[in-house]
This record gives sequence, C-alpha cells and structure tokens, in this order.
Amino acid sequence: MNEMIKNAVELKDGKAVTTSLKIAEVFGKDHANVLKAIRNIEAPVDFAAVNFNGGSYKDANNQDRPMYFVTRD
Repeated sequence: MNEMIKNAVELKDGKAVTTSLKIAEVFGKDHANVLKAIRNIEAPVDFAAVNFNGGSYKDANNQDRPMYFVTRD
C-alpha cells in the first residue's frame, strides 16, 4: 500500500478520520477545490455535522487556514 495513503487516516476522539488536506494530497487535487466540494455536498444537516467537522491548520506563513476532518462515513 502506498505510504501516503497508509498515513491518510488518524484517530480523533476515538474515530477514524482523515482531513481535507490529506484527501487533496492523496488524490492530487487542489485543497481549495476539495473544500468547495465538501461545502457543496448535499446531505442531511445531522449527517454533515457528524461527518464533516471544521478545523484549521497553519500554512507556510503560519496563518490559520480552513480544513475539514472527514469520517469514513
């Protein structure tokens, strides 16, 4: 298995999750496009609230940037 894919999942609060950053990296996509796709997902609010949790990361300039934690579901 590709090492990048193997490291794409982590445990957060006892759940297996990945991030929008890892999704962009693994699939060779621009992170801005992954964020846009997540925001545009048509799903019930209760499903989205549990499976797409907002977060942030520090970019190369040490500025906070948006990202999502995404569950397997």
